[in-house]
Amino acid sequence: MTILVKPFTYTVALDGQDATQDLREFGASITYTDNAESEADTIEIAMGDPDGRWRDEWYPDPGMTVEFSVKYDGEEGESGEIPPVQFEIDNPKFSSRAGGSGGKKVRLRGKTVPISLPLNTKGSEEFEEQTLSAIASKIASNLGLELVGEFESDIALKRVTREDETPLEFLKRLSEKYGYWFKIESKTKLVFYSKKALDAQEPAFTLTEADTENLDWGLDSTEKYSKAKVSYTNPESGETIEVEVEAEEAIESENVLEINEAVQDEEEAKIVAKEKLRRANAGRVKLEFKCIGNPLILAGVMFELKDIGRDSGKYLIKKATHTLDSQRGWKTSCNAEKK
Repeated sequence: MTILVKPFTYTVALDGQDATQDLREFGASITYTDNAESEADTIEIAMGDPDGRWRDEWYPDPGMTVEFSVKYDGEEGESGEIPPVQFEIDNPKFSSRAGGSGGKKVRLRGKTVPISLPLNTKGSEEFEEQTLSAIASKIASNLGLELVGEFESDIALKRVTREDETPLEFLKRLSEKYGYWFKIESKTKLVFYSKKALDAQEPAFTLTEADTENLDWGLDSTEKYSKAKVSYTNPESGETIEVEVEAEEAIESENVLEINEAVQDEEEAKIVAKEKLRRANAGRVKLEFKCIGNPLILAGVMFELKDIGRDSGKYLIKKATHTLDSQRGWKTSCNAEKK
């Protein structure tokens, strides 16, 4: 399916008030970045400020809410949109040239992570006989967020320690260990994604080389492993846990991934070994490209890329950036890895 995005309409609301027309009059350029793995989504709105109102009565105080969406009408009745995403302004910037006569500008920068949340507060805490979902639920509740997502292999963990870490540092460490991505979406939701489920997706759409601009790709690593082996000795009990798992796909290699990481039992050791093996074998081919604005290109989405020879196939999007400009139109850039 060839996707050509031509006419588009975006909307921007600031603290609940529609500011779309104002931004158009100021020649706004909007960049929305959608990240997949434990990173906040971001928005940047750059525009002129000829009469200085953004410095004064329209001053964008940190914490101002920005809601952004964009849609298009494609050819042959096709249509698509990026639904509303909410951000909070955290870093407004201003500039002036030639004493103001050379132009006044403002940049509004925001994230999907509310600046009011205590996300940078380090702390320590013990969790005993709790599942990953229960731990995530408690942290989400403490932050005033809704936990969203399905947890596979949600085993009870005998003891997990948060050691002088921020809430997100702690969750990132656990999610990477047990095979998840997570992110805060639209200021209100803590969303977990199973990496195994993401990798198993069927392509949501298809692109060909002709649909892209500035397409670059190549091997990130040639190392592959047919097996992973966990060997861990508990320093308190002296008990040694050893587990070996095989790659889910056929790997023509004698390489074994050796893992020495704290695990509580064989069940956890298998989960850790499978995730480490999956990560080690994943994404050997990485690519990036630009194309005409495409609302289907979002982080965590699988697509099929054709016409690039041996490296044609399924790719998982790790990062998508949508840039909207009154002069250059809507452009999308994408970073992805082959599955």
